[in-house]
Amino acid sequence: MDSGSSKRVPQPVVGLDLRSLHLGPEEAFVFSRIDGTSTDADIQAATGLPSTVVASSLERLLALGAIRFDGNSQPAPEPFEPARPPTSDAQDGTDLDAARRELIVKTHSQLAELDHYALLGVDPTADRKAIKATYYKVASVFHPDRYYGKNLGSYKAKLETIFERFTQAERVLSDPKARADYDSYLARQRRTRDLEQALGAPKDTTAPPVAPPSEHASAQPVSAQSSSLAPALAGRATPQPVQPFSSPPSEQRKRALARKLLGGGSPSGSRSQQMPAVQPSDGPSRSGHDELRRLYEQRSHASRDAKVEERLSAAGAALQDKQPVVAAAELRAAESLGATDPQLIARIESFRRRLAEEMADSYLEQARYEERAGRLTDAAVSYQKAAEGRPSAPPYCAAARCLLESGGDLRRAADLARKAVGLAPEDAQIRFVLARVFMAAGMRTSALNALEQASGLAPDDTNIRNWLRRLRRGDA
Repeated sequence: MDSGSSKRVPQPVVGLDLRSLHLGPEEAFVFSRIDGTSTDADIQAATGLPSTVVASSLERLLALGAIRFDGNSQPAPEPFEPARPPTSDAQDGTDLDAARRELIVKTHSQLAELDHYALLGVDPTADRKAIKATYYKVASVFHPDRYYGKNLGSYKAKLETIFERFTQAERVLSDPKARADYDSYLARQRRTRDLEQALGAPKDTTAPPVAPPSEHASAQPVSAQSSSLAPALAGRATPQPVQPFSSPPSEQRKRALARKLLGGGSPSGSRSQQMPAVQPSDGPSRSGHDELRRLYEQRSHASRDAKVEERLSAAGAALQDKQPVVAAAELRAAESLGATDPQLIARIESFRRRLAEEMADSYLEQARYEERAGRLTDAAVSYQKAAEGRPSAPPYCAAARCLLESGGDLRRAADLARKAVGLAPEDAQIRFVLARVFMAAGMRTSALNALEQASGLAPDDTNIRNWLRRLRRGDA
């Protein structure tokens, strides 16, 4: 959130029936933290949700009339990103004017960032007629035939790419089934992105040095501070806690009485130099302090672990209610508390793995849609993320294949294919994909070795046999 919106305090509207608003899980979670005094930055910290999720939830709550801001003002909009300056090829002597060159460069640079709705500039609820009208309006600007006979230079390829992407957007959004599939893909993509952000690194919980234990002592565990504060306290004397009051030991009282009977008060002058002062034994005092410190640590750890248990329970309930983003936020809050119980720590790790697998399934669905749509570079990224969330050979192999077929990074493709082979060494098709990557990279010996291994695993596969025969003849 920007600094302007983070100072706004949302106010709940009294007497509103929230059940009639059909709030989503994130919106309901955000609304539950609105108390009339917390800013949106405070709400983000309390929920642990990404700032984009909190901002969009507040905007929807405001639109539904569930909340208001001071003076009924709207949240500050996102700052408009100015157009990028035209690149150097704007000076290549084309027949296009400066404004048209800049428009083409800006539009082309944003193609990868915009979904079909944003690209056409239509609302997600727009009907087919509105989509067609917008498309024809755009086509009048970016259709390559509009510039027939003109010298377009490097802008010709950009125009063709732009028009192809606009045509694809219009075709998908005008077909009810294709549009439904695309909307599902966008929803899954948003949820996965939010889940990934919510599962980010736990917040910094560095705490100040431990104060002497008291009746109202903080629940911050001592062990959690010792590691985080070590660099800050390096080279400085460690502050010692105030010693609890204790009566002088009996031996000390005896010696003081002896000095008094001998006519001495406090030793002074030369006598002080001749008789070294008696140092009181710190045994009983130190033992009492250590016991108090142990009890304090025990109480602090128990308090901290109780809070972790509460957050984990909330995370489990959210996941059971099909709210993985809320579950991830609760998990992250539990991690930031710093559990000390080994069983709780193990539960946190297990829960994180469950959410990682949840993301892996979502990434796998994204990858399949992207591959069907011909977006092989995007599909390779999604397949790889799916494989990293739940390691298995098929998504690693699919990522390598997409990179190979899109003319992507062959070194990365080979690494991904090798990982797939390591997870499924008896799969002939995976070794065949690795062989094709080696062939594309000009690594003939490695490709021949991989094909021979694939052929040994699947001797009846005619495709592998044909590739092996061509490679031995030097035709591949």
